[in-house]
Amino acid sequence: MLSDRKPSCSRGGFRSLRLWTLLGGAVALLFAGCGEDVVDRTPPAIPSGVYSITADQQVILRWTPNREADLAGYSVLWNDDGGAEYFIIATFDALDENHFMVVDVQDPSLDYVEFADRGDDGTGLANGSENWYAVLAFDHEGNESDLSLEEIRDVPRPEGKVQLRDLNFLAAESGFDFSGEVIRPATDPAADFWFETVGNAGFLNANVARVRVQDYGNVGFDVLSEAPIGGWSVVGRVEAIVGHTYAFEIAAGSSDVRYAKVTVFDMDVVGRIVDLDWAYQPVVNEYQLKGLSTRRSGAVRVRKSAP
Repeated sequence: MLSDRKPSCSRGGFRSLRLWTLLGGAVALLFAGCGEDVVDRTPPAIPSGVYSITADQQVILRWTPNREADLAGYSVLWNDDGGAEYFIIATFDALDENHFMVVDVQDPSLDYVEFADRGDDGTGLANGSENWYAVLAFDHEGNESDLSLEEIRDVPRPEGKVQLRDLNFLAAESGFDFSGEVIRPATDPAADFWFETVGNAGFLNANVARVRVQDYGNVGFDVLSEAPIGGWSVVGRVEAIVGHTYAFEIAAGSSDVRYAKVTVFDMDVVGRIVDLDWAYQPVVNEYQLKGLSTRRSGAVRVRKSAP
């Protein structure tokens, strides 16, 4: 669960810091002509390409590495209300092997930095909790960049794997209930969808009384980041194809809905068993199935979190 994150001390606003930076730079220039070393007052570039991956009781942040020669590290900032005040929840070295990820040593453009937020005590964020994030970079002289421009809002949700049987092979294990995270018979009203083989093809059938489904295409599980607003199957079923991801809209009242998704990652050759990755967003009308990014606007305040 997400533990309380409270500020322990105040940090000066970025505007004040920048003002003193400018004044300090002017003084340094005056002494430079007298043989004094010029103090580095130049902050690193603002971290860019920040995005999040939603997971079960955690949020994974990734961004493009800064390339300054004097780069020292990064700080990750958080709040739970989308307001102007952010708390520092993590600080680490720029080349920390736990965070700096090298995909291909021949192509540095593929490198990325990663941080997984699992709550203050490391046991996990509360599923359904709202979390906002930002990132800043700092150098060895203590100069800090402004916050990343992307506004990252993320709502963790449960996910898992499930194996369903063909309705005609073992009906008792053919359906799945997202909210209960359990396998149910296709005939159980609580089953949101079920697997059935017709001829040589397998199908995912939605409980059409309250569930809509669509084939989102041959895309990865994390690519389906937000619930679609249209394109639902008019017949309430879609062909199950290995590698495809599917979106679900589940009625939660007269005008409320919840969203879910599955990816078919394996199916036996005779179509009697299908293996699925699934994710379910328990927050009513919350369209996020993976984190989204928008441009940040307005001033921010930064505070250090409690140790």
